[in-house]
Amino acid sequence: MPRNTTNSILDRINISSPCSADWDSMIGNREVRFCLHCSKHVNNLSEMTRKQALELVARSKGQLCVRYYRRPDGRVETAGPDSQLYQIKRRATRLAAGAFSAALGLCSSVAAQTPSPVEQPASCSLEMKSVYNNASPAIIDGADAIISGTVTDPNEAVVAGAGVTLINESNAQEQLTTTNDEGRYYFKSLDAGTYTLKVTSPGFAEHESRGIVVPAGASPSIDVSAVMQPGAIMGGAMVIITANEPLVVAALENDLAAVKELIAAGVDINLRDKGTDTTALDEAVKNGNRQMVRALLDAGAEINARNSRGQTALMILDDDASENLVWDLVAAGAKLNLRDEDGDTALILAASWSKAEILRALLNAGGRVNAKNKEGETALMKAAAEGNLESVKLLIDSGAEINRKNSSGATALKLAEGNEHQDVVEQLEAYSASK
Repeated sequence: MPRNTTNSILDRINISSPCSADWDSMIGNREVRFCLHCSKHVNNLSEMTRKQALELVARSKGQLCVRYYRRPDGRVETAGPDSQLYQIKRRATRLAAGAFSAALGLCSSVAAQTPSPVEQPASCSLEMKSVYNNASPAIIDGADAIISGTVTDPNEAVVAGAGVTLINESNAQEQLTTTNDEGRYYFKSLDAGTYTLKVTSPGFAEHESRGIVVPAGASPSIDVSAVMQPGAIMGGAMVIITANEPLVVAALENDLAAVKELIAAGVDINLRDKGTDTTALDEAVKNGNRQMVRALLDAGAEINARNSRGQTALMILDDDASENLVWDLVAAGAKLNLRDEDGDTALILAASWSKAEILRALLNAGGRVNAKNKEGETALMKAAAEGNLESVKLLIDSGAEINRKNSSGATALKLAEGNEHQDVVEQLEAYSASK
């Protein structure tokens, strides 16, 4: 499973036995369809808002079949506040992948093993977009010809360690290699012929590029680059890793009375649950429960305590957060410009996951608008890549450098274009943004 950058219960779900039921053949709408194969309703989490999906998963005490897209960073993708508009703006490739259903059991580390409705589990489905020197099909002269390329994800981040296979279609001979730390691969000394290129990587499904023609003659090189897209997941048994420590469990379940009782009993306020890597304060913040946050802070919760990824409570603001919650944390001593292990600040993270009002509060409290992480990404780049138009406007008005580039050479405009967020592209172009 891709590396999870959050501790949300929604992002802690995992499919142990994927299945290949065809979502498109099911009867229903974007959010719920009926599977004739297993006679169950399948809930499409990625067509719900994050709050709706969280509520559905949290209240399910028995069986629940779900379908969802998992992003390369491990987060479950959900729709924006206006799911109909979001549906129109989403890339077609994100809608075409196969579905996976799951029996959902709430447990600490394992779920009851229910049999998969099909014998062969399906892999995640993604798309690879090939570029052949702006020509199709790609034709170069052979005799020591070279085929090379770069494999990236939708946010322009390179995919290192991807398996790349080049197959001569005339004799089925294969050559194998992997992408280096820069996401690059190379095949050298190629004979004339027609080739098929396959790219695979954990968390991404195999995709083929066929008809790469290498005629006899000279020996220039050809670039075949791949952009990997996340796909939908559906499966047999689902595991949700939840908390074990009573105080963290109470906070996760949004049970204020239980939290207060445990505080009065003298439990360790700052105990971090080993399963979820969260404290009670972390869970209270994610639930947007200001009363619980204040109760924990008054009892001595450490406001700048970090999880294993170096993130504080201020860095895990979710859809339920509010401006007032941000100010509560700041007033309690939350440090605005601390960085996690990836170099992200609370503002950079919020630009991806939170509403514009949360960014406004962070900026007003002193968040640095042009701070960049280890990949050279700023809050504006994150907001543009996610298609968060209001956040993009806010960050620009707050002094964000529009044409700054990340370590891969991409600007906010290029990231918005790559994810087909046309409204954000138009907004950036109105400010004379460049690629």
